[in-house]
Amino acid sequence: MATAAEQSSHFKLGHRPALDGMRGVSILVVMFEHGYLFLYGRGGFLGVDIFFVLSGMLITSLLAQEWQETSSISFRKFYARRALRLLPALFALVIFTIVQVLLFPPEAGRLAVFRHLLGVLFYVENWAGGYTVIGHTWSLSIEEQFYIVWPLVFLLLLKLRLSPRRILLILLAVVAAVAVHRAHLFYSRYGITPHFDPRLYTGTDTRCDSLLVGCMAGILLAWRMIPARAWVLRSLQAMALVSCAALGLAIIFVPIDWIYLYYGAFTLIAVLIASLIVFLMLSSGSLIGRILEWPLLTWFGRLSYSLYLWHVTVYSFYMNNFKPLPIRSYTLKIFIPLAIKFAGSVVLASASYYLIERRFLRMKRRFSSVSTGGTGKAELSNRSEIRERNIQIGPASGPIVEPIPRS
Repeated sequence: MATAAEQSSHFKLGHRPALDGMRGVSILVVMFEHGYLFLYGRGGFLGVDIFFVLSGMLITSLLAQEWQETSSISFRKFYARRALRLLPALFALVIFTIVQVLLFPPEAGRLAVFRHLLGVLFYVENWAGGYTVIGHTWSLSIEEQFYIVWPLVFLLLLKLRLSPRRILLILLAVVAAVAVHRAHLFYSRYGITPHFDPRLYTGTDTRCDSLLVGCMAGILLAWRMIPARAWVLRSLQAMALVSCAALGLAIIFVPIDWIYLYYGAFTLIAVLIASLIVFLMLSSGSLIGRILEWPLLTWFGRLSYSLYLWHVTVYSFYMNNFKPLPIRSYTLKIFIPLAIKFAGSVVLASASYYLIERRFLRMKRRFSSVSTGGTGKAELSNRSEIRERNIQIGPASGPIVEPIPRS
């Protein structure tokens, strides 16, 4: 057990409004992409990748903080926190879907949907195949599988007294192996022909590299492995700007069957996302951070899990029960339905969050394994020197940011 003095010098994650803003951006682009409105903007599916990298970073940071403070990791508390965060809203969605299917039988039949609901409840929906109104939970299944495996592996690596650098090298090797494996599978099936393959898109073995890149970012931050140099933060800022531009272009122009996604672009995108997260964690007052800390955007971020769960249900209900609007304007004909579906999703997600989820989120405090005080930054040494060079590393304290599986 670490002493109070040692604990005070340990990494503390703290509350990061900018990361809430990133989740807000992620869920909004996912919801826009699921609207299937335009030739452009189809890359909104990359919002899922942002969620993956964020989850990997946040979970690893929390586990590393607990290890630094207690020399152990409580799996009972970890999985209790995960259950309280994820299951209440998921159970509500499952119950709602059962009632919906009983009242309005789908063309595929009730039994097919019920089989998928079992996949949702046991977090194996990404292996179920086929599309249903709850098929979008494939990404939640990948994240839950990650939550089951990674804490155990991480603790084992720490118990073996491997240094953070060696753990990073192991993760780098696994990320490279996943990227090669995905490329090999795609090439063996389709060569260089554009194609969307649900097996490659939703497989844990072909998509976990984004989560692992996030784990690498979490280790870099938790063990303060990034040098406290002004030029380093300037370089991170430049890379963050490049990442924002590249991600914006990808979200606008990249279709889901773009072959280069499967030949390394998924991994590259994860690295860009991770570089942006690292910059946000190590800086304060940047333009990117101020934009992401916009209150409305952070509110959508806090609501992102609920929105992800419920928006497909609302979208499907609208499409199945309402005909196209009898108006001539093409713009209004596509934007009015999107506005209705979006508003319905926000209302339902808000009800889920404020009426169901928040009471369970308050219960999570009983299972906290880490302290929530401190600066909340990856406390770099030589801060005064950095401030003198007009790069702010300011304090932030508050409740721990929890990752939301999403997408």
